[in-house]
Amino acid sequence: ATGIYAYNLSSTLKITNCNISNNTYSSSNSSYYGAGIYTYNGTVIISNNTVSNNTGYYGGGIYTYSGTVTISNNIISNNIGTYGGGGIYTNYSTITISNNFISNNVSTYGGGGGIYVYSGTVTISGNIISNNIVTGADYYYGGGIYAYYSTVTISNNIISNNAAPSSYIGGLCAYYSTVIISKNSITGNSAKSYSAIQYYYYYYSDNKDFQYNTITSNKATDSSKTLTVYIYSTPVFNYNNIFGNTATYELWNANGASSSHLDAKNNWWGTTVDSGIQDKIYDY
Repeated sequence: ATGIYAYNLSSTLKITNCNISNNTYSSSNSSYYGAGIYTYNGTVIISNNTVSNNTGYYGGGIYTYSGTVTISNNIISNNIGTYGGGGIYTNYSTITISNNFISNNVSTYGGGGGIYVYSGTVTISGNIISNNIVTGADYYYGGGIYAYYSTVTISNNIISNNAAPSSYIGGLCAYYSTVIISKNSITGNSAKSYSAIQYYYYYYSDNKDFQYNTITSNKATDSSKTLTVYIYSTPVFNYNNIFGNTATYELWNANGASSSHLDAKNNWWGTTVDSGIQDKIYDY
């Protein structure tokens, strides 16, 4: 059964200082979504809890649907989300995820080993998101974070040592989303081939920021055409440190020749030699 189940709340619910662990989903009860905590349509504050060793179908540790939710200062670890969101799965929510330790969570099919965001407005800041994993093959993205059809700000996080060993994106994936990614340390993540660390794709929302991030020591494990950062759009891609990653290319600019230019000035690529920098970048 679900550890805590909250539905259509009429007043603010605060979940604090709890140990929520060892709950397992069943298709016949509420823990089908979010085995640890499930909230639906309300104002919820989740803080200073330990949410661990829960297994949910969508969202192992925490699942939110609609409403306004704050998740802060929690330990969210060793949870399993069968269809995404090992640690946290948010769905149509306005949510702030801050200052949490989100680690060793697993998504077995879907994406978002640490955090899965679907069609919401989300701020993810000041968290340590580490050692989370997506175990499914092929199109299962984001060992650390997967954001889909969402408006997301991802800032001042440590996103490290997350993995998608049989799939594409180790660190974070933003797909069809409006995204700001700034001031993060994105290190030691790994994936199979298409991107060692990020699949960054906000197709319809140009001119958002991708700035002041440090992206290093990430690794792609396939034998050919590997990359660290994939971009299909035109964010302001400035003031990032991108070096020391294991990949064929540090930046893969997927915009076509007729697209607007990608502003990728003032980044550090690990060398001052112009030809060496050009070797690290692919475009049309």
